[in-house]
Amino acid sequence: MSSATLNGKIVSASGGGGAGPQSKITVHLLDISLPDRGSSSLGGQIILTGARGRPFPISFKIPYDTRQLNPSNRYSVSVRIEDVGGDQRLRWISTTHSRVLTFGHPVDNITVAVSAIP
Repeated sequence: MSSATLNGKIVSASGGGGAGPQSKITVHLLDISLPDRGSSSLGGQIILTGARGRPFPISFKIPYDTRQLNPSNRYSVSVRIEDVGGDQRLRWISTTHSRVLTFGHPVDNITVAVSAIP
C-alpha cells in the first residue's frame, strides 16, 4: 500500500461550540465523482469525545491508499457528530463539500465546517 494521511480540523460554521460529552465524530474521505452512484469512502477516522466533550476546532487524520486516487475524480471530506451517550441524536454535520486532493484543491491542512442540527 502506498499511503498518505489527510490532516485537518473541524470548525463550527457559526463559530463556537463543540462536540458534547459522549459524542462520536465520524470523518470520511469520499470519492464524490459519480453522484448517481453515491459516494464511496477511501478512508476515515472515528473520534470519541469521552465524558468531557471536545471544543472546536477538532483535529483529524485520515489515512488513505494513494493508489485508489484517480486524478480525474472529485474528492471531499464529510463529518458527522452524533450523541452516543444520551438520546443518540445527530448533533452536527458538514453541509457543504470540502473538496480535496484533485483539481487544485488542498492536499493537507483541511478545514471542514459543520452546522448544528436543531
